[in-house]
Amino acid sequence: MNEFELKNIYTAAVQIFLALLLSSLIIILLGASPIDVFKNIFNGSFGKPEKIVKTLLIFLPISLASLALIITFSTGLWNIGIEGQIVLGAIGATVVAKSFLSDNAMSPLFQIILGISFGSLWGLFCAFLKVKFNVHEIFGGLGLYFVGSGAIIYLILGPWSKEGIASTSGTDIFNKASWFPTFSELNIPALPIFIVAIILILSIIFLGFTKAGLKLKATGTNPESTEKFKFNSGSYIFIAFAITGAIAGLAGVFQASVFHHKLVPSISGGYGFLSILI
Repeated sequence: MNEFELKNIYTAAVQIFLALLLSSLIIILLGASPIDVFKNIFNGSFGKPEKIVKTLLIFLPISLASLALIITFSTGLWNIGIEGQIVLGAIGATVVAKSFLSDNAMSPLFQIILGISFGSLWGLFCAFLKVKFNVHEIFGGLGLYFVGSGAIIYLILGPWSKEGIASTSGTDIFNKASWFPTFSELNIPALPIFIVAIILILSIIFLGFTKAGLKLKATGTNPESTEKFKFNSGSYIFIAFAITGAIAGLAGVFQASVFHHKLVPSISGGYGFLSILI
């Protein structure tokens, strides 16, 4: 183990210790016991097999959004609009689930394809505003997020409204053939977890061991270096947003077809904003 790895371990240990210490102080000031609080948090997340499955269902969108953000952060971009890309991924999944493909065994696969396409396209819109019109990605991303949220409300109250009623509680439950297959009686989302693991490995390889990944990081670390090495930083901004949008779109697919089994107004769950902290 080299000095760099040891330094990372020490840094992580100090960060965890300080986080626990600060949390404990706040809990004590509120008149509660930190031990009881942390115990309840653990039991609520892992106390029973059913709770572990629910924790995994929340882990899926958060982990995907976090992995997606690593791509844009590496490019020096603040992708605040990731919530909108999650929303568009969920809409893409619903397009399939509400179509003639809803009772097809291949429906989950088509949902993934359309969901990542919608999310990637929404990310590319943000990149287009950034590169062509110099609109900061924070403003462009947030604007597109509000457009996506408005689109969900329109679809739920309009074309995809429940039969005989327009309700903001969401669409009708998807056909069961459109649900992602699960494992055992606990409905463990094995396939989505496997997909997340594959994306994690591919992200590490892309950023650390490919020429495109290194150029993407160079764009974020030192934009002036792109001129020296004669490659267009704008094209790598498009690449970063396309990849990020695709991964975030997949998170939207999982939210719609693995967690809710329908399209709801708050489909992104705030996981995109939370993932910025992660």
